[in-house]
Amino acid sequence: MIALPLDDELVRRFFDHVVRGEYSKAEPIIKELSQSKLSEWELGYLSAMNGVLLSMKGGDKPYAYRSLLEERFVKKYEVRFKEVLKLDQPFLDDYEKGYFRCWLDLLNTVLEHLNADREKLS
Repeated sequence: MIALPLDDELVRRFFDHVVRGEYSKAEPIIKELSQSKLSEWELGYLSAMNGVLLSMKGGDKPYAYRSLLEERFVKKYEVRFKEVLKLDQPFLDDYEKGYFRCWLDLLNTVLEHLNADREKLS
């Protein structure tokens, strides 16, 4: 069991692996985090992490991966998730807040990778 259930460094590594398509490196991180005692918010976040991994690994991989790496797709959904996460949304419970926060964190990580790739090309 890890000391902090949703250790920032582990979560960051998970997103970096997913964005790079390194799914076999991302899976053990979910397993490690799921061994911890988690709050409702953390359970929602972990559930979304698992959904992120499954959606990227399965189905129409080339389409899902390409869409995720398109800046306009990312920015469109980033705005939507930010709207959902506004604190004045009384209909969201902690689980849902964690779930949507995870997807927003993924989109932010994708934007960071896109910006870094753009800088390398300049």
